[in-house]
Amino acid sequence: MQTRHTRKNGTSAPSTGGDAKPQPREEASASLQSRSSPAGVDAIGRRAGGNRMGAEGAEARRFLDEFVTEFPEPLGHDDPLPLGPLSGTITAEEIRGECLDLALRLLAARNAPPLLSAALSHTALTELLKSDLTPHHLPPDPEQVATLLHSDSLQRCFFNNPARPVLSSAHAIRNARRKMEDRHVALADFNQLFGIQDEVHRGYFAVFDGHGGVDAATYAATHLHVTLGYDEHLGSDPAAALKRAFTCTDHMFHERAKRERLRSGSDAGP
Repeated sequence: MQTRHTRKNGTSAPSTGGDAKPQPREEASASLQSRSSPAGVDAIGRRAGGNRMGAEGAEARRFLDEFVTEFPEPLGHDDPLPLGPLSGTITAEEIRGECLDLALRLLAARNAPPLLSAALSHTALTELLKSDLTPHHLPPDPEQVATLLHSDSLQRCFFNNPARPVLSSAHAIRNARRKMEDRHVALADFNQLFGIQDEVHRGYFAVFDGHGGVDAATYAATHLHVTLGYDEHLGSDPAAALKRAFTCTDHMFHERAKRERLRSGSDAGP
């Protein structure tokens, strides 16, 4: 029996011009839409006060259903903003006030519960400030000391949450073996599967190359990402967490192999 592993793709963090983060389609940006999902509200509710959020749960769910019905998709480039900005241009110092005003007015007009409204607004602004805002900068003006930003495009970014693309590919193999011994795992939404709520977007993609049978490859494809996902130190030290996941999964398979007299192995690759 052999078990061999080389390397495995584990986590990936978004690159932004600010401090770092989110979720989702071409760039990382803040989103009133994404934070209005039931899962997003549950997470925000725990941060904003779980007991009170629980008491307002029915009202919050009602609001969420209506909100995502009204805004099922991110705003397009030519779609009008739900509310007009106070000014056509703003400075970096004005971003917080302008965006919070937009969010609070938008949510109040739709009767969002006060706690939910405050939590959504705060979270969306926090994520916006972590994203790269340079695409919204206006060309430098010699008469202006401060850098100005275009209000419409900034507020569209604030409202939308386009998904970060996860680059992946699939290839066919010619003259393959009669029985394929490889196993594949593709999890673009790794965090959601394991209830991870931090500022890092993670994807998990793996190919397990079976040797002498499919048992080891199947076992690794079933258990490695689960062991990794529940490692309490994944957020602080992902490399060490991945190494522990390999070691733990290898030990678990050894035990099963002894128990069931299995004789196979597997390589792992990104």
